[in-house]
Amino acid sequence: MDIEFTVIFWNIWEAVQCGRIDDGTFLKQRLEQLIDEYDPDYFGLNEVLVDKQTGSSPVLDFFKSKGYYTHFTEFSPIHETWMIGSTLISKQKPSTVVEHPLGPDSQAQRQRNHHGFHVKAIEGRFKTNDQEITIWVNYLQSLLPSDWLPHIRQRRTFETLLAELDAKNLIVGGDFNETKYMLPWLRLPKRFKRLTGTFINPTWRLEAKRRYLVQSNYDNIIYSTDGSLRLESFKVLPRSPSDHSPLIATFKV
Repeated sequence: MDIEFTVIFWNIWEAVQCGRIDDGTFLKQRLEQLIDEYDPDYFGLNEVLVDKQTGSSPVLDFFKSKGYYTHFTEFSPIHETWMIGSTLISKQKPSTVVEHPLGPDSQAQRQRNHHGFHVKAIEGRFKTNDQEITIWVNYLQSLLPSDWLPHIRQRRTFETLLAELDAKNLIVGGDFNETKYMLPWLRLPKRFKRLTGTFINPTWRLEAKRRYLVQSNYDNIIYSTDGSLRLESFKVLPRSPSDHSPLIATFKV
């Protein structure tokens, strides 16, 4: 019998939410709404904050209160209090979780003088219906001119890891920080298909404001087609309160 499941990937822009808009209450309200409306089995979140001293996190504590398993991988300190990174969230505890360093966090080095920290991807494997599903939460450095070379190096590491990964039912999502027309440069095996936004409904807008013309489709879901994984539906959801839109996809396996 087929198993249906739903995954949401979202760069929640939490540092800005907590620092410039409110204390994160609006963000948690939106996460509550996503859970109530779509009941996702998996989340992959970028730009999540965790307290350096206590290890606590408003977002992760919220998901734990809902019964979700969470795995946070830190990138670097964002300021005195917080570490920033990505998180894999799931109803079911994964059978294995692996963190893949992609390359140095050049923004932490250049902007905040923090050295020795790395951007990482998270690979989680789940057993369901006698089959294995792999959820990969990805992130690549921004494309500012000063971060161009670190970005390219991270992407090449990602390409190599993905090509070598022994996983048939594989879903990769996150903020790739590449335009829709750059992503085909990825040396992805032909077994993958890609989901992203459109010109009318992009996944990112500058400062989250429609009045700015600067926009792009930085956020993507890539999924394998050589196993039993089948796409049922895909949508780009409203971005508020982030500058990125959540991507939601439902699959059967």
